[in-house]
Amino acid sequence: MVCINPDHFITYPDGSFAAAPWMQLRQVATATVAGKSGNYGVSGGVNKNELLHTVTVAYTNDSPVDQLVYGLVTRGGAQVTLQARSRGGLVTYHGVMLGVGDPPVAEVSRLGVGGDVGRGGILGFGTGFCVLQHSQSETTTWLMPKSAGWYLLDPGASLTARVDVRFVSEYWESSAIDGGDQGTESSYISGDTRVDLFAVPVIA
Repeated sequence: MVCINPDHFITYPDGSFAAAPWMQLRQVATATVAGKSGNYGVSGGVNKNELLHTVTVAYTNDSPVDQLVYGLVTRGGAQVTLQARSRGGLVTYHGVMLGVGDPPVAEVSRLGVGGDVGRGGILGFGTGFCVLQHSQSETTTWLMPKSAGWYLLDPGASLTARVDVRFVSEYWESSAIDGGDQGTESSYISGDTRVDLFAVPVIA
């Protein structure tokens, strides 16, 4: 008779045994949302707060062993181009909850740009020509980097993760572009957003 923990190993009919699949580090859930791009009017608009991506992924511990879970968030390449005094960009939000549901999210990072080239002087009006651009290649970060530690799931327990990406501005140019707006641009490119969850067993 072989003395093994049946929660840790699988025994085969021929008497051989092997470690159970849940007794190792492994990817347990993943979800991806395709990238998106857009353009805005360079002036005469209002502040922006547009939802571009929402990714939700959940995992239920279907093993007989407690699991520690962590997540990684991968963002494809991104670019923000703004004109004049407009200031804004892509804001990423993360949220995690134990259980199944819709986690509340909190801001994690920003990728944006902005400048101030208003026309000065007594006779100055409108705003001057200025195009600013900020680019970023693909990045991978921890899910909920503001929180320390991994999430402990008992057998049968669940975890839900959510990542939102928005285009948010703190100021949008309302004046006309002095000399015209030919050649100006206010746009964004937001790459794919992927969330991966990983689990490792808790060995007592």
